[in-house]
Amino acid sequence: MDDNDNDIKNKIEKSIEIICTLYKNQLITDGYIIGSVAKGTAKKESDIDLVLVNPRFEFLTLSLSPHYDTGEVGKVVNLLKNMGVEFKLVEREKKEYKGKEWYQIYKDELFHISIVLMSPDIKKEESLRITKDICV
Repeated sequence: MDDNDNDIKNKIEKSIEIICTLYKNQLITDGYIIGSVAKGTAKKESDIDLVLVNPRFEFLTLSLSPHYDTGEVGKVVNLLKNMGVEFKLVEREKKEYKGKEWYQIYKDELFHISIVLMSPDIKKEESLRITKDICV
């Protein structure tokens, strides 16, 4: 196993910690790792894209803000903060978007967490679905 494989393994383990904690607290019904980590192409500096699903969420957001403090989404934010997750506003320049987005930092890894109401239509080869049974 090379260093890049270890980086990806560590990113997946930290993602599973977050997703399983949310499952255990009944705050999500589904969780996905998407992007370069799921594809196995992530580098050490790559962020980790998570998609959290719950039909009880009051809205969807592609950039989870620490200012959401009410309802089901607020419960997710509060639990993440209690886990030691920090929120950071980051200037990003992507093909389709330029501006600031909220990112989360957990155990020295940069996450980008999205909140959605139903499971996204993502190709299996572009995502890792983390199910409840993975969480012990």
